[in-house]
Parts: sequence; C-alpha cells; structure tokens
Amino acid sequence: MKQSFVLELRIGASAPFGPNDSKSAIIKHAVNKPVWLATLGLDGDQQADHQNHGGPDKALHQYCADHYQYWKHDLPNAEISVGMFGENIVANNHDETNTYLGDSFQIGEAIVQVSQPRQPCWKLNVRFDVNGFAKRVQSSGLTGWYYRVLRPGWVASGDLITLLKRPNPLWSLQRVHKTVYLDRFDFEQNSELLAIDELSSAWKVVIQKRLKNRKIESWSSRLQGRV
Repeated sequence: MKQSFVLELRIGASAPFGPNDSKSAIIKHAVNKPVWLATLGLDGDQQADHQNHGGPDKALHQYCADHYQYWKHDLPNAEISVGMFGENIVANNHDETNTYLGDSFQIGEAIVQVSQPRQPCWKLNVRFDVNGFAKRVQSSGLTGWYYRVLRPGWVASGDLITLLKRPNPLWSLQRVHKTVYLDRFDFEQNSELLAIDELSSAWKVVIQKRLKNRKIESWSSRLQGRV
C-alpha cells in the first residue's frame, strides 16, 4: 500500500436532519488542529443514533478520498464534495482492496484497528439527494470502514497512517463485503468470517443469526428508512 495521510480530520454535532428532522451527525466539518481520540471517538464528534452508530467498535469512520471521483462520474448531476459520507478521516491510497479486517494502524499518537465495513443507511439518500443512493453504495462496496481505538492519543490532519499489524491477510474489506452482501448464502464463508476475533460484535450477532436461521436479514429499513 502506498503511503496514506490524513487529508482531513472531521467532526460533527447531532442536529435535525432529513424530511422528519431526525437527529444525525452526518454533517461534519474539517478541523485544523490536533484532536484527542478517545476509545469512543474524537473529542467533539457526536452520534445521534447510538443503536447503529458509535460505540467502541465504531469509534472512528474512514473513507477513501479517491472514491469521490467515482461518485462524481456516476452521479454527474449531483453536488458532491469530500466529507459527504460523514467520515472522520479523509485519506487517499487507502481503500477496501488494500485494507484488511483487524488491521491496526498508528495515526498520530493513537493506534486504531479495523473492525468492520460501514453499512450504508438511508441518511446517505438525503445527504446526496439521490433516491436509492445507500443501496448503490452498498452494491459498489465503496463504503469506508470503522475503527476501534486500541490506544487513545492526539491525531491531526497531515498525520501519516502507518500499518502496524495485519492478522487476517486473507480478509480484505472487499472480501468481507463480498461475503456479507454478494455471496450471502455462502454459509461456509460466513462461518469463516464469524471466526475472526477482530470482527465487530454487532456484525458477529448478524452473522450468527444468519447461520442459525439459514436466511438473510432484511435491509430495507436501513437502506430506505424514512425517505
């Protein structure tokens, strides 16, 4: 993987969002000074929906800046700019093909670990003003990912993102995505994924139910929501 740097560090506050004024912190702004990264996320960053966002396994969200060119080409009439996915870290040279489940990275003083890909939700439909956009993101695999924080510390725009450890070299986030969303009835692959210690607890619950019931969970509420 080429060297990757934090191009932008972004935080946001919970505020009314969408047609029903549901609370969301998807709108985040860039900060140009060091920010303390604790076990639950960046100082000053909020999550409105604590059931589906935030927590130790989803303390920090990263999205690849290079993907924005893809979306501009795919949606030429949409107004698209970096940060619209609500990510905390904007970085390049670092995407779902060269990032692996359980990878640990040093960013500034902090050490973080990849816990799961992001699950797109209906708020992206509103943010981009494109019906069905969350489903498009899910199908594309260009979702970004979450980190848990192994060591808190100060982080800042311009910090180098340095790979420290790769415990699961066969499980790129691209493969994780393929297993969960494309080869979802391949229960052998799902079982292998479930056995990975570093997988987030929320995704373990989902896959455990999938394997027990031998059926796929409904995604309609998450993808369509109240739009």
